Amino acid sequence: MLREGPLEFFACFPGKEHESIIRLDAPATRIYQALGLIGLEPGHPPRWDDAAQRYEPAAGALVDLTVEWRDAGALRRAAPYEWLAEIDTLRPPPPRPWLFSGSVIRPDRRLEADLSGAGVALVDQSDALLSLSQQYSNANAELWVQADTQAIPPLDTVVTLVFTPAEPRRYRIELDWRGQWRVDGALADTPLVADLIGLMRRMRPGETVVVTSDAALRADIRRAERTLATCIPDAEAVRWVRRTAAASRPSR
Repeated sequence: MLREGPLEFFACFPGKEHESIIRLDAPATRIYQALGLIGLEPGHPPRWDDAAQRYEPAAGALVDLTVEWRDAGALRRAAPYEWLAEIDTLRPPPPRPWLFSGSVIRPDRRLEADLSGAGVALVDQSDALLSLSQQYSNANAELWVQADTQAIPPLDTVVTLVFTPAEPRRYRIELDWRGQWRVDGALADTPLVADLIGLMRRMRPGETVVVTSDAALRADIRRAERTLATCIPDAEAVRWVRRTAAASRPSR
């Protein structure tokens, strides 16, 4: 298993151990069936639609994951993102659910993930059992996340990966006075902001997401609105709230 370096999976089935932190003992087919038994509907992994000549992002029911293990007899729990660090910033990624993308069912009714090992993906994988909603390249030079070695239990620690229907959550999204996106206080880019807004809308259907402008220049707000609109065509999805400079800018 991989305890340091860039990752393509958080958890895998046999065959992808060199790209993942956790190896799952249960077959992909059993997990697929278990997720169905708790009421989750599979979708599909990210794929290319030949007929429409366009990329289709992953789809499926939202799933939360929790890791459990024993440390000196005490039960420990962590969200997967606590074991990860963004390569560019070394910060943990913002927590978000995965999609039950469901891998691909072969003509012999087996799942492709049982043969390839593609489990809980962190980048686009056309046969993953679980996928992220945001598009991430699987090219080695473009991997975005790595293992946070200090946060991970020792090698060969037995862990349990718990799958549950995703709990609704909110993120604090701001355009700060420099014209930069922030999510829960951390710098972010437009694709991440758009993805989190989309997830909040799925978890709380019909709810408008508030974005604060933190005294950003009007030109920066218009630019941000335009770039966000290319990712989120629904104008009703976002409500902008402009705050005053005195309340937003840090004191010198």
